[in-house]
Amino acid sequence: MLLQRDSQRYQVDEIAFMVKTVERPLCLRRLIHSLREQYPDNPVYVASDGEIEEFTDHNVHYVMFPPDTGAPACYNAVLPTITNPLMVLLDDDFVFTERTRVERFIPWLEVAEVIGGAVLNYKTGLHQNFVGDLAAKNGVMTLHRREVGEGNVAPFFCDVVMNFFMARVTDMLRAPWDPDQKLFRHLDWFITAGLAGLKPMYCPAVSVLHRNESTPRYRELRHQELPKYRARFLEKHHLREVHE
Repeated sequence: MLLQRDSQRYQVDEIAFMVKTVERPLCLRRLIHSLREQYPDNPVYVASDGEIEEFTDHNVHYVMFPPDTGAPACYNAVLPTITNPLMVLLDDDFVFTERTRVERFIPWLEVAEVIGGAVLNYKTGLHQNFVGDLAAKNGVMTLHRREVGEGNVAPFFCDVVMNFFMARVTDMLRAPWDPDQKLFRHLDWFITAGLAGLKPMYCPAVSVLHRNESTPRYRELRHQELPKYRARFLEKHHLREVHE
């Protein structure tokens, strides 16, 4: 039996959305359009460290940063400005569907701090899996992936979920991103979150589509110096290898 963390329940209008974007204006526009079909009034915070074509939309807040600031520093700067008690983290190439009912995450905040949903490939509908448990032994960290495929998969506790999750803003502020870990940052943040006492849970009943598109400039920014940041991650966590 799951023990209650607290008895507070939130309303849909208490949810804010946060998305980091760079050089993908069409993806961002598509995301916000799909989001607005279900959440017409909730605030959306858009952090950008590249060129962006701002477009008028109700309750969308653009926060601009110098080029190549990196997602971690952008997240850290935007989070304290969110006035709603709950936030949902998004990628700019997500697309909301009728199954992206993020309010279904709310009851699970009584037992966990980070509630992640399913991310489905836009073309195939297949689950993209970066959900699982971390284990480290003899300087090697391994992500043991959990079953997230089709079927009646019940919510479960884990160490890592996808980049589509809900949390209380106050909890997120306890686990800031490392601004110097621009790439290879996903595992890094979940390690930080775990050390801060934030327990993730995977809730596959809520899903979003992933429609990955890129431009030459985006690919350049996304993959720059990846070996450098991987090496930094290993050194930071006293590891020889990491298996994802």
